[in-house]
Amino acid sequence: MISEERKNTPQSYYAEGDRENTEEPFFVNCVGEVVIGKQFRTVSPRGRNDYYLMYMQSGRLDAKVGGRPLLLTPGVMICIPPHTPYQYHNAESTEKIRYYWIHFTGRDCGQILAACGLPVGQPIDIGLDYRIAHAMEELFSEFRSRRENFVFSAALRVQYILLQLAARLDRAEGQEREKLDRSIRYIHTHIAKPLSVKALAEMEFFSPSRYRELFRKTTGLSPVEYITRQRIHLACDLLEQGSPSLARVAELCGYGDRLYFQRVFKKQTGLTPGEYRARYH
Repeated sequence: MISEERKNTPQSYYAEGDRENTEEPFFVNCVGEVVIGKQFRTVSPRGRNDYYLMYMQSGRLDAKVGGRPLLLTPGVMICIPPHTPYQYHNAESTEKIRYYWIHFTGRDCGQILAACGLPVGQPIDIGLDYRIAHAMEELFSEFRSRRENFVFSAALRVQYILLQLAARLDRAEGQEREKLDRSIRYIHTHIAKPLSVKALAEMEFFSPSRYRELFRKTTGLSPVEYITRQRIHLACDLLEQGSPSLARVAELCGYGDRLYFQRVFKKQTGLTPGEYRARYH
């Protein structure tokens, strides 16, 4: 358990400074923790020569990475690749900022990050995890001890932390997918009613952009594409049965405009609804 006193004490440890190392497969330049309760700003117009990993614990930072504006909040991790401009400052001057940081380099860094499934240059919300905080504290102890094999051991510890972050990301995305399942079930049970991305996103407490992103990652389709596909599948089933009128089929599939339904149906199947029904009757 980390004491309250330790939580309020910044620390940093160095093996090397801002150096690119292509001779070693993986090398940890420096590690540390920022704890600051006053207004501050960090600007790096050219970026660093190594990878820069940040894992937010408290407070919020307004950041810009590679020209892209970002908000870093507790539980968010970001790994900034080498030679990428970045800057950040307190989102609110009264908030205490606390985050862990690691600078690492080596010829295999990109492959290791990709193998862990950790994206670079974009924030990922993995939530707060005491196990990762504990692993960081053990890493700091490794730097303090400076045992004979400390360089090798530090590299292994950072790679272990990357694996822990990846596992946490998998759990976080799994929880989001469970929420997404609810909205997908809603789509299937309300296919005849108007369905908007905004309403579906609000149902899951996501922003529309985040909902679209997660939906495509989960299904391979955008929400609109998925809804359209399900409606056309239902239309095909109804047309194969042969009984409802085309206007009724359109209505049951969520299309108030029969002509629009016919255009969508032909675009999806290559046939008009009438041509499709004629194949079965």
